[in-house]
Amino acid sequence: MAEHGPGRARVRDPCRPWEAPRALARGLTHARELRTHAQGGLKPTCGKIMHVLVSPVDRGERRNMTHSENPRVLYVVACAAPAASTVQTFVSLAKEQGWRVFVVGTPDARSFLDAPAVEAVTGDPIRVGYRMPGEPKALPLADAVVVAPATFNTINKWAMGVADNFAVALLCELTGFRVPTLAVPLLKDALARHPAFPRNLDTLRAMGVKVLFDPSAPREQRMPCWDRVLAELKTMIDDRSTGGEEHGHA
Repeated sequence: MAEHGPGRARVRDPCRPWEAPRALARGLTHARELRTHAQGGLKPTCGKIMHVLVSPVDRGERRNMTHSENPRVLYVVACAAPAASTVQTFVSLAKEQGWRVFVVGTPDARSFLDAPAVEAVTGDPIRVGYRMPGEPKALPLADAVVVAPATFNTINKWAMGVADNFAVALLCELTGFRVPTLAVPLLKDALARHPAFPRNLDTLRAMGVKVLFDPSAPREQRMPCWDRVLAELKTMIDDRSTGGEEHGHA
């Protein structure tokens, strides 16, 4: 959409409105370079100008880069369940596979997460709350998301769009952007039998979320090992790359 004001007119991307002023400033700078070149001055770099004038690096362009230039970004969303206490193990495994990992926790997950251990592996703090106005954007664009352990509460709120905390709001947004997402529920048998739970799992699947959950598994095996979660993540990404799965359904 176009935004007008005294002495200005600029085009704003409705999905990324904050990018417009910076892109406009860079575009004007290179427009001046073009005029200088026409007058016999600087020699512009056409590729660079096209890159700046069109847009910042978007998700598709970034995925075409090598891992050494820009590692794939993985969000791990941890909920309030015992397996959250060992999420740093999964982070380490994912990093060995070339992922740059950021951990997000639900409010109640803080009592389960080993924050010092997680932050020692990721090099970043665990995100739990919203950033305040004026604070810099802390999370880069995600290439994939793993929600593990995913609780009864988070699964149901996510499926219904009840974004009452940062983690669920983030999941709702990322699902809308069709970011490949793997959910690994961990909950009691009685909660798994609640009619809302299987219905909401189906809702998430229809939204493109891959669900790793076996209701018939013994209680001690209900949460898959982290190696299995990583293997499912790789399968999901490979299926997306080859077109074997339209939206990452389970």
